[in-house]
Amino acid sequence: MTDPQHTTDSDSDDEPLTLSADTLSALSAFLSEKKEAEERFERLRAVAHDEADDAAEKASAQKREEELAKLSMADFGEDWQLSQFWYDEATAETLAKEALESTADGDWIACVSAPSAFVALKKMNIPNRRIVVLEFDRRFSVFSTDYVFYDFNTPTDLDERSCSRPLHHKFDFIIADPPFLSDECWSKTAETVRWLGKEGTKILVCTGQIMAKKVAEELGCKETTFDPKHKGGLANEFRCFANYDSKFGFRS
Repeated sequence: MTDPQHTTDSDSDDEPLTLSADTLSALSAFLSEKKEAEERFERLRAVAHDEADDAAEKASAQKREEELAKLSMADFGEDWQLSQFWYDEATAETLAKEALESTADGDWIACVSAPSAFVALKKMNIPNRRIVVLEFDRRFSVFSTDYVFYDFNTPTDLDERSCSRPLHHKFDFIIADPPFLSDECWSKTAETVRWLGKEGTKILVCTGQIMAKKVAEELGCKETTFDPKHKGGLANEFRCFANYDSKFGFRS
């Protein structure tokens, strides 16, 4: 007969797990931040697709810009399956400043698979540059016409919106960061860059050092002294390459 007053090890194992106050607080903060980010995305999607009359559209555009100004890369969690490794804040800002200082009023800047640099540029609130991100991750569609869906497998199949948004040979400055360190991915990304660029386009490429030969052969870019850094760190040696006289200077 079992003593009903006796607690066995099995009974003890069935007791519910209790989280510490610190853990509960951290979990609550995480869920709150996640909910806030999701709600922000929903507001942006709603505003981006607003098709009201001219007066309402103007107010909608202002509201959208205010919401977009609040976004940072922290709102876009990395998806390692998509080979997403965001730059740290200092790197993103450095690349953005390089793009800004290397262009003039009215120039077009493309960020190919480099959303961190794009977001940094958008946060600068530059009124006299056209800045576009070409990215596979559709979360960046919250940037409306400044977002172009991009799959490197179809390097020149880009949505120009029935020519209302021309892209071919349109860009004066291009930042490219191929998502994968493979010859195929690099060659197709290089094809995209050539398709987007015009004669004399300045090109800045961030990729693994092992791709240096391919970068030089296909886009005429040389290794600079600037080494991009990522928030989580990467095992691969990452380098920055340019086809123009960048302020970074070139490695000898």
